[in-house]
Amino acid sequence: MRVQERLKQYIEGEIAAGNLHPGDRLPSLRNLTEILGGSYVTMRSAMEKLRKDHVVVVNNTGSYLSGTNKIRVRLNIIGSDLSIESMKRLLNKHLANTELYLDLDIHENGEIQTLAHLKKIRNSYSAVLTIDSAIHSSDDHLPAASLKEFSDYREHLSRLKISEGRNFESALPFINGTAAMGVNTKLMEKIGFDFRKITSDFEWWEEYVEKCRYHNLPPSILHWDRKHLFLISSFFRLLLSLCSYSPEKYFGKEPLFRTPGGRRFLKILSDVKFVESPLPASTGFFRNETPFLFQIGTWISVQNKNPAYPGIAVDSLEVIPYRNKNGSVFYLQNCTVLEAWFRETLVREERKRVWNLMKIMTSRDFQLDYCRETGQISPLKDIYPTEYYWNRDGRWNAFFPAPDDKLFYQHQLFNRNITGILSTLLELYVFQHIDAETILTQFDLKKSFPKINK
Repeated sequence: MRVQERLKQYIEGEIAAGNLHPGDRLPSLRNLTEILGGSYVTMRSAMEKLRKDHVVVVNNTGSYLSGTNKIRVRLNIIGSDLSIESMKRLLNKHLANTELYLDLDIHENGEIQTLAHLKKIRNSYSAVLTIDSAIHSSDDHLPAASLKEFSDYREHLSRLKISEGRNFESALPFINGTAAMGVNTKLMEKIGFDFRKITSDFEWWEEYVEKCRYHNLPPSILHWDRKHLFLISSFFRLLLSLCSYSPEKYFGKEPLFRTPGGRRFLKILSDVKFVESPLPASTGFFRNETPFLFQIGTWISVQNKNPAYPGIAVDSLEVIPYRNKNGSVFYLQNCTVLEAWFRETLVREERKRVWNLMKIMTSRDFQLDYCRETGQISPLKDIYPTEYYWNRDGRWNAFFPAPDDKLFYQHQLFNRNITGILSTLLELYVFQHIDAETILTQFDLKKSFPKINK
């Protein structure tokens, strides 16, 4: 083995043993020669090569392990999940003794709105980490870095649940979001409807709507933010329950919407009260103004009646999972990822520090803390449902898939382009009252728009 390789292994071994930290002085060249063998000249040459690779810093007083230079890193987070202050507190806790020497600057990812803003970020930071949906546009984020360069990348990725059809060479799964039907049992009792009749075939819907109208209650209220929400994404689970999944129907020539299930889909939506307003909304289901919501996320477990989240106060909440026509439960998850961008001038040692931050943020301890505050579900394989603080008594087991349940990921159904097209058509039906058959025909024409997922 060459002297340079022996020297590098020695340094890595001392780091792993906790004997060497960033900024620590290394033994002299003569001492290293005695420890590792070789000549003084070859040892000096080996040290010079490690200096050029930024593994060590060499000056008149000796050689030192590098890693104490601060790296400016921007972290873009989903502010509706966790506030900037809460994320700072969480990171301070988990980075207390890590010696990563990162200057972290935390922002909400919705702030990036123009290419000029992206250019400014590129010039201001050495690295950017972004928590975001697995489906994104090429013009609203920085080009992702490859994580395959890190020797422990595959080992770390193997601990996380990976969704089919998604390339994780440039990102790590960060949070899996799921949802179920939401029921206000007190309001159900008020209108005289037994919520235990609720099934995913929606055969109960007409009876339920009649009772709601008799008591002057809307069957369901959906708050919709025109700028930030694809309307159809609020009804993907309803669509799957009425039009069971098959590749030929969802991506091929076989009709998906011009079917009894598709027609029923639009008919049910015609009974919904749509309110255009910025999110989060402080009325509707979350203020006990309607008995039913088509989908509600696990976040309700920590936000309902929480003073930190005013406007969310459902008196008596039950969640009911969606089922296929054969009665089996299915789950549609949205995979949020942690993606990295590195400036071209960032050297390997510096990139590794950012990678270590990504590993910490997808570690068991950090994920349990993050999920405790947000009510979310981690992609880590070794966390059981009752380990989540908000589900320690099994209160929310309906949100967790059993081994035999069918699991879909949102990006497997429709990509961003198709979702946008279908949402526009649905808006025409809901708000402009375009003929249902015309919309259903257009739905089936557009559902097979070229599928381009990153």
